[in-house]
Amino acid sequence: MCLPCTMKCRFVKDFNENVRSLILIEFLISSVNIACVAFQLISANRIADDIFTPCFLLVLFGQLLVLAWPANEMSMESLGVSIAIYDFPWYQKNIAIQNMARVVLLRAQTPLRLTIGLFNPLTTDTVIKVLNGAYSYVTIMTNNKEEA
Repeated sequence: MCLPCTMKCRFVKDFNENVRSLILIEFLISSVNIACVAFQLISANRIADDIFTPCFLLVLFGQLLVLAWPANEMSMESLGVSIAIYDFPWYQKNIAIQNMARVVLLRAQTPLRLTIGLFNPLTTDTVIKVLNGAYSYVTIMTNNKEEA
C-alpha cells in the first residue's frame, strides 16, 4: 500500500532536483519577455501592434500558468493526503496498519513541491510575483525612455 506512494514521492523529489534550475531560467526569461511585450504595448504606435501585442502578452501569461498550475495542484493534493489519513479511522485497525498510517502521516506533513531554483515553490502565487517583477521592469524601461 505505501510502496507506490513512497515511489511517487521519491519521483517528485528527484524530478524537482533535476528541473528546478530549468524552471528558474524559464521564470526569469518569461518575466523579461512579459516586460518587453508590455513595454511594446505601451509604446505601440501602429494598429497592428495594438492587436498583436495584447494577444502575445496573454499567450506568455498562459504559458506561465500552464507551468505553475499543475505544480500548485500537486502541492495542494499532497497536503490532502495527510488530512485523508487523519480522517480515516486508522486507530481502530490492527497494529501493522496503525504503524503504516503513522509513517504515511509523518511523510505527508511536508507537501510535495516543485521549486524555482533554490528559492520559492512553484505556485500560482509565484506567477503573480513574476507579473509584479515584469511590471517593475516595464516601469524602469518607461522611465528610461522618457529620460532619453
